[in-house]
Amino acid sequence: MRCFMGILVCVFLAVSSQLLLKIGVINSWSKDSFLLYNYIKLLLNPVVLLGGFLYLGSSILWVLILQRRNLSYVYPIVSLGYVLVVIASCFILGENISLLRWTGVGIICIGVSLDAQS
Repeated sequence: MRCFMGILVCVFLAVSSQLLLKIGVINSWSKDSFLLYNYIKLLLNPVVLLGGFLYLGSSILWVLILQRRNLSYVYPIVSLGYVLVVIASCFILGENISLLRWTGVGIICIGVSLDAQS
């Protein structure tokens, strides 16, 4: 159970990092600015830095999980990150999600639940 909770924390950190990176890019990038200036501004953005830090934390936790569990067990659970990113993109970022994409998310959920049964 502890490992499963660790996997969920890892997924949550990864999803949070992706959202923060996207928000940071939206708020930092300017089409009118010089390319190098955009990259510097992006790398110094606190939201982007926090997203990178959370991603690093997720990666470290992932390595610790891999030391204790089989990859064939933990990796399918990580696919819940795709589900959470789509949901968060819809509700937090206001992105339009097509019915086909929602269907794919549903299929992922079914697959993860079937895998958890074995």
